Amino acid sequence: MAAFLDRAGTAPENLPVLLVGDVHGDLERLFEALGPYPADRWHTVFVGDLVDYGMFGVGALRYARDRPNTTVLLGNHEVAMLWALRGRARAVGRLERQERIRAAA
Repeated sequence: MAAFLDRAGTAPENLPVLLVGDVHGDLERLFEALGPYPADRWHTVFVGDLVDYGMFGVGALRYARDRPNTTVLLGNHEVAMLWALRGRARAVGRLERQERIRAAA
């Protein structure tokens, strides 16, 4: 996930912004939805929840990472995945106080 954090930057000034959220691993619908919005003409901002539910969460993450002119923000499902990868599974959707998350990091 560090690759996502390392790509932080500013949106290209000359491109309109396209917001995309709640993909949940459904690559087929993602490709269909993004069809009219080519990456060279839009700055795409994924606003979280690329993973979970669908079969292709990792594929959705990779696609978002590799799509040009793109910013990826973590949603609660990505945060839960990171917790699970660190051996501290959390129920998706469960609210955690910011102080507890910072203290455990």
